Parts: sequence; structure tokens; C-alpha cells
Amino acid sequence: MFRSELYQPLWPYRGVWRQAQRLAATARTPYEATVAVERWLRSDGGFTYAERPPQPLGLPPLADFVERSKQGYCQQFAGTMALMLRLLGVPARVAVGFTSGSWDEGVWTVTDHEAHAWVEVWFAGVGWLPFDPTPGRGTLSASYTLASDSADAVAALGTGRFLDFTGQGGSAGAPAPVTRLVPAQDGVVWPYLVAAALSGALLCLLGIVKWVRRRVRYATREPRLLAGAARAEVVDFLRDQGVVLRPHAGTRELRAAFERLGVAAGAFADSFDRARYGPLDRNAAEQARRDARALLCALRRRLGPGRRLRGYLTLRSLRRA
Repeated sequence: MFRSELYQPLWPYRGVWRQAQRLAATARTPYEATVAVERWLRSDGGFTYAERPPQPLGLPPLADFVERSKQGYCQQFAGTMALMLRLLGVPARVAVGFTSGSWDEGVWTVTDHEAHAWVEVWFAGVGWLPFDPTPGRGTLSASYTLASDSADAVAALGTGRFLDFTGQGGSAGAPAPVTRLVPAQDGVVWPYLVAAALSGALLCLLGIVKWVRRRVRYATREPRLLAGAARAEVVDFLRDQGVVLRPHAGTRELRAAFERLGVAAGAFADSFDRARYGPLDRNAAEQARRDARALLCALRRRLGPGRRLRGYLTLRSLRRA
């Protein structure tokens, strides 16, 4: 059941959300939306830097900053930009530190006047890039590199789309449908994907080869050959589990091998002996086949998934003489 009261704390930020939607309406990539939000706070939105901003009136501080006062210092600009980007589904965080200060006679001087807050935005394949939405960077005179000022950074970001959080297609006044950014540099992932696909194909091929081999053995109506195919299936499974048997091991040796693994093989041994050494009887051969399958099912349960997987991956049964 939908509980609207869980979302009531976010309702005061609806104005911030709508403004973020408007700014991202024409953005084709998360990077373009990031630059649009930064530009709006720095120059286009009518904001001014103020070390003593007015108190918020009836709204949370950042919501009041966006909708009413439009006056603040770097923490408010950085916090607002990070909030708007997160509402758009773009990973963003506020970073706090110092600008470079001043250089004089071989010494850098950094004071609390150089304290500053900015925004870092994450782009897939690129990492965290800095943005500074504070107009004129306040009263700071030190230089600060903006990702939006770097042609190399812009070129590295490629193209991408946003996640559509509205459940509706892009339209005027709504955020452009957006997925996560996928830069051109992410092509480096393809070799790993190809390697994984080839590995999966080889594993499937290994299983198919073993399955075809069993089917070919059973493709006969001769009872003794059917019984021999059932025995071969059992022996191959044991070999894949590392149990070494003589090429012409009898049923007594087979029983002993299964007993060491904790499974009784008496039913299969008896039905195999009847079908292999008794009068020609297809029903006896089919019973040997069923008993072989039941025996292997019991052994698989005993071994567990880990040992079964190792047996599946081995080539021992295919390398037998």
C-alpha cells in the first residue's frame, strides 16, 4: 500500500525539483544538465553572493534559497547544485576545502578566507569532476578549475541519456528522458564482455559435448549395448569426480567406488549384470538405464553443488582411453 506520509518531508522541495526539470528539459546528456544547473546558479538565475543571507521564511534553507532569497554563500550554492542534480538522477556531492591561496616569495599562504565549497559530479568512465556554481566564486580571488571550462573534459564525456523518473516521455517543461552516461571511452569494457561471452560459450559447449556423447551411446536397440551405455555413463561421472577405475572394472569395483562416496550402488549393479550377462532382454537394459540415472541423482545430492560444478568443468571423461 502506498504511504504518502513517507514522502511528505520531500514536498517542500517541489519548487527545486520543478526548476531542475526546467533546466534539464533540453539537455541531451547528464553533463549538459550539470552545466545548465551550474550556469543558472552562477549567472542566469539572478543569484548573488552574500555572506549574510536572509533567514528562510517557511521553507527549508535550500528551497528558500532557490525560490525566494537567491542570496547566499558557497555552501548554499554548492548544496543547491548537488540537490538539483540528485533530483535529476545525476550522482553529485559537495566538496569542502581551500583554494590555492596566494604565492609570495616561495611560500603559499592559505587562510580561512580561502575556504570554499564546490560540487563534484560523477560520470561513468571518467570519475568525479569539479564544478563551481558560486557567482564570481564569492570574494575569492584564487583560480579554481571548472570541469565546464575544460575542453578535454567535455570531449571525454561523450554522450548519454537520463533516467526518466516521471514515467513519461520527454516533453516541453519536463526533464529529457535520461539514462546513465555512457562515454565513448567505455568501449574498453567490450574486451571483457567478449571474453566472458566466449568463456560461457565454451562451458556450454563442454556440457553439450558430454550430453551428445551419452545420447549417441544410447542410440541403439541392442540390450547389451544399452546396458554398456548405462555403465559408461556411471563410469564417466565417477571419472569427472576424480575416481579412477580400471577400463574394464566389474560391478564389484563399481560398488566399492560408490560406497566410498557414501552411496549404495547395489540396484544398478544387479540390473546391469542381468542386462549385460543374462538373456537378451530390452526391459532389463532399460531398467539398468533407470537405475543408473537414480544412482547418479543420489550421488549428485551427496556431492553438493560445488563438487558437481567441478565435475562438469573437467575433461577427464572425454580424455579416457
